[in-house]
Amino acid sequence: MPDIKCVTDRNNFDYDLYTKMYKSSETDPLTGLLSISSFRRFSKIILGEVREHDSRTIVFIYIDIRDFKGINEEFGFEQGDEVLKSFGTIIKEVFYGRTCGHFLADHFVVMCFEDEALRGIEEVQRVLHEMYTFREIMFDAGIYRLEDVHESVMNACDRAKDAMDAIKGVYSQNVRFYDDELGFKIRRKRYIINELDNAIANGNIQAWLQPIMRTLSGRLAGFEVLARWNDPIYGFMNPAEFIGILEECKQIYKLDIAIVRAACRTFNRWYSQYGTAVPFSVNLSRIDFEMCDIFSEIKKAASEYDVDPKYIRIEITESVLMREPEFMKEVIAKFHEAGYEVWMDDFGSGFSSLNVMKEFDFDLIKIDMTFLRTFDDKSHIIIPAIINISKKLGKKTLAEGVETNEHVDALREWGCDMMQGYLYHKPVPPDDEYIHIFGQNPETAETDHDRKFYGEVSYANVLDSSIFSKIVRPDGTKMRTSRAVAIVELKDDMFKLMYTNEAFRYTISQVDIDSVELAQKYLNDNRRQYYHKMRELFHSLSHDNDVVAQDFILCGELFVIRAKFIARDTEEGNDRMMGIITLENISRSPYLKEQKMVDYALRDIVKIFERIDLWHIDENYAEVVYNSANFFVETGRPALDYGMEMFIQKEVYPKDSARYRQFMNYKTILDRIHSSGMGFVSENFRFRDKNDRDKFIWKTFIMVDASTHDERRVYACIRPSDSPARMNGYQSFLENKGDTLS
Repeated sequence: MPDIKCVTDRNNFDYDLYTKMYKSSETDPLTGLLSISSFRRFSKIILGEVREHDSRTIVFIYIDIRDFKGINEEFGFEQGDEVLKSFGTIIKEVFYGRTCGHFLADHFVVMCFEDEALRGIEEVQRVLHEMYTFREIMFDAGIYRLEDVHESVMNACDRAKDAMDAIKGVYSQNVRFYDDELGFKIRRKRYIINELDNAIANGNIQAWLQPIMRTLSGRLAGFEVLARWNDPIYGFMNPAEFIGILEECKQIYKLDIAIVRAACRTFNRWYSQYGTAVPFSVNLSRIDFEMCDIFSEIKKAASEYDVDPKYIRIEITESVLMREPEFMKEVIAKFHEAGYEVWMDDFGSGFSSLNVMKEFDFDLIKIDMTFLRTFDDKSHIIIPAIINISKKLGKKTLAEGVETNEHVDALREWGCDMMQGYLYHKPVPPDDEYIHIFGQNPETAETDHDRKFYGEVSYANVLDSSIFSKIVRPDGTKMRTSRAVAIVELKDDMFKLMYTNEAFRYTISQVDIDSVELAQKYLNDNRRQYYHKMRELFHSLSHDNDVVAQDFILCGELFVIRAKFIARDTEEGNDRMMGIITLENISRSPYLKEQKMVDYALRDIVKIFERIDLWHIDENYAEVVYNSANFFVETGRPALDYGMEMFIQKEVYPKDSARYRQFMNYKTILDRIHSSGMGFVSENFRFRDKNDRDKFIWKTFIMVDASTHDERRVYACIRPSDSPARMNGYQSFLENKGDTLS
């Protein structure tokens, strides 16, 4: 054993009393220290002498070896006994001449002067460190200053133990003094334990509600029921002040049952008063499953207050699951069979969450608020990963602790289904005005019908890369998500963009559509070709198909939309469906292969036409885009009427001129294109042959809508007509009609 330094004055104590005190009949045979009864008796004697001879403050030190159970399990009980024996010897030598006791197992008590206490504790720790190289032996120590020498010895020991208990598990601290603050906490702890039953009976335990909001719709999707204690003595107490205490003493099950009953009672009253049924979630503790049949208690409360189980969500934390995983799997299955949803609470707060997600059948993953509390770059990696994994496993997601608009924007971008936090509202009593607003206006809360529909939509994963292509900004700046994704609702043949991510908004901005509102306005313009294409695309979606694609021209650029079915609602006269789409601007694709493919395709398409003009209708001029047939071209930027007349004189067969003017009327052309439902109109005319200007041959004129959001434009395209035989028949038809356009 290393050299041990004594911290006491060896010349300042009653040697005869000390010798008598440590006689074998008074001591613990293993450690050689005083037993509990001997410690109490000799401490009283010494305190009586101190009153007469010494004015220094006396303290009691309560010591507990850390993880002594682990020492026994790892090295055996014999080695454990050797540690206790050595520990007793060290304490007795360090605090030589003082009262030292071994109370039970790995608990030791010392009575000494205050100026000796900290020096003695440091010396004990030093000797242990030098003595045990096979394992670090650490301990916690609580110190109580004796305020009155007449105070009970055992009361002093209890208070020293209270100080020691206060730092249990705080590995950065191993010594704590008992003080007024700790005394207040301990008295309140005892009060909470003793007063719980009365608080429940007297209604001092209350079930408060915090709203859970649907991300897509912005409507109330439910409430979390949270316990609050309004005490006549201590006033309003936060859950952090009593939940842990009640769990420690295994009384939490009483509180949880009371909260479930209060929530069911509130639901019944609310439904009777307003006719509105809003689901609520309740938190269950590990102790609930140990101390009672919590399933039966919840079932009984739901039955008594006539609450359908589909309105009750059971929140279970990871710590509940890991004690008896097989038992908890059976419990979760039992709740599911009875119609309850089961949510995993505080996901990410433990160490085995991914395994829990894999092994247990949860309906929803509730992301712990700690990820939002420090909303840094790591959070921007971890949170979308959790959402992505959850969706792929068929689980809904909810983020708690939402307090800023930055939180909302990011969570919405990542497709988190629901949000909860102070940004929306803090927890409030069930009679709060905020709650009544929802009760009196059911439009602010989801109906059962909405909840079912949005429940299906919740499984859509906007982070799934399997059907998407990446979007890259030219300047290389990052986006939260790199694929242009939107969730679109089609109701009564009107589109609504329920969700768009940053990449989607960036993609539409490439063609000067600078807001989601403007994009939605475009999407619902039934005069446009892409409206009819989108409508046709959505009506083709179903559970049976995977991804359906459609190409279209928007603002002069080629886009492709890929769409996938999410949900359809046909109940109660509704006709709405939801789909997830990706949008890609092929004209600006970052992938060289795709760019070349489109470029070659456009070149081949242009070969079909002999001339293409772009009409700027609002500014009343035309410009030649492509001319390969030696058609007459007016210099400059002629007005549309003037340019048309010059073209008629130079190129159009005289008998076709009136019909040509009617077809080419720029004031009505867009209405006719939109009425066609195809995005274009066409007609056949005779034009001068470029090889023989005295001859006329049939060609087809096609007018295509090329408008942008701020300019009306039309492509005027000429291509060779169909076979001569067919055109001869068309010529006879026109002659019989008098060469007029019907």
